[in-house]
This record gives sequence, C-alpha cells and structure tokens, in this order.
Amino acid sequence: MQESIKNAIRTSLKSGYSFYAYGTRDGFVFGAQIDDNVTGTTGFRIVPFTETSAKGITIFRQYDETNLPTSSVDKKMKPIAALSTPKSDYIDCLKGCISTIKASTTLRKVVISRVINQPISDVDWVSFVEQLHNNNPDSFTFIYSTPRTGAWIGVSPEIIGDYHNGRFSTMALAGTRLKGESTWSAKDIEEQQFVTKYIAERIKSIGFDFIVSDRFTLPAGNVEHICNMFTVRESDIRKMLDLVDLLHPTPALAGTP
Repeated sequence: MQESIKNAIRTSLKSGYSFYAYGTRDGFVFGAQIDDNVTGTTGFRIVPFTETSAKGITIFRQYDETNLPTSSVDKKMKPIAALSTPKSDYIDCLKGCISTIKASTTLRKVVISRVINQPISDVDWVSFVEQLHNNNPDSFTFIYSTPRTGAWIGVSPEIIGDYHNGRFSTMALAGTRLKGESTWSAKDIEEQQFVTKYIAERIKSIGFDFIVSDRFTLPAGNVEHICNMFTVRESDIRKMLDLVDLLHPTPALAGTP
C-alpha cells in the first residue's frame, strides 16, 4: 500500500471523515468526503442487502490522499452495540432452515450467519487491511467509514460488476471447499447453478445478450469456489449501473427465492 494512502486512512479514522480505500492489482485507491453536500462522478457506494431499504450511501471523492486536510479533532471509534449470537441459537436456526427447505416446494437456498463480537485493542488497522490484500491479491479488499455505518473492513473474491471500454463482466460464484480438494459435491454444484441461473435471467430481463464461460474453480484464500463469468457488451454505462442494481444481491448472498 502506498505510504500516502496509509497516512490518509489514519488521518480519516482519527478525524472521523467519511472515506474509502480499496485494493487492486495496481495498488490502493483512496477517497474521502467531508462536505455532505458534495457530489461527483467517482466514489464508493455502500448498498444494503434488502430491496426495501434505501439505495445506500455514496462516499464521493472530494479529496484524495494528496490533498486530504488534517483535523485537530480526535474522534474515538464507537464500540459495536450488537451482542454475539450464542452458538446454540445459531444451531437451532440452522436446523430450522434445513427443515423449512425440506418441507418447501420453492425454497432452495438459505444463507444464515452469526455475529461474533469481541473487543480488540492495539490494532494497526492500516497494516491489517494491507495484510488482507497481500494474502488475497485477486480479491477485493476494502476499508470504509461513515458516521452512519461506522468503520468496516473486508475482502471478497466476488465481483458484482466490472466495466471497461464497453465491456461489462460479472460472476456467478458459490459452492465452497477447502483449497486443494479434487472434487466438487453435488450440493456445491447445485448451489452454484442457482446463482448462474439467477444472473442469466436478470441479464435477459432487460434485453441484453451475454456470453457465459464454462464452470471453473476460483481460489480465495484457503478455500475455493465454483465460478462462471458473464460478459455483456454495452456502450452505455448507465444501463450497466441499472444492471448492477438488478443483480444485487445474488443468491450467493441472499439465498433463493
């Protein structure tokens, strides 16, 4: 990570600025927005999973790492209010999901998760993000913070949309196994097909032709996923942004239907 971006992230966290930074193969990109009235053409969009929620938050690139102002204010990060999910509750929920799927004629895939809340002190968040990126160079590594969302860090192998020179690509990514295993289970293959079918139907629904690759294995850290790549040719980027809205969230995140 560039030293100027490391300093900009630390300044933003200390000052409570809305900011984002994400890693690419060519390095990290940084942006910050201090004036809420500023709009622009580049930025970082945070979108909720539920379709009924607001369209999300965009951090517009008002400042980059070269012109970010400093602040004398030292805003402490607020602790997370959520409590951890007891393991017993998680197991009960999982059993309920399995029973519901078996009894349903339409429900095919459910995604559940649990919250694990632990206090962490003396962490260099910049070094943490940098190490995540170094360990997962082909994935999307990010850190962002806004007053409404708090600070988030993550890394994901899944790309919802990539657009360049009239070429839009997205991926159907699902099924998980430990890295190095030789076969995929029928369950994993079926799970990935849910996502592939969903994406194909969404692209067709707005009249686009597409090319889809053969199924292949995509490594992600110490695990692997099944992947199909979709490609759409379209010169109007606004239509591609509409497609991204239509695709998100895929069954890989939200289950089906």
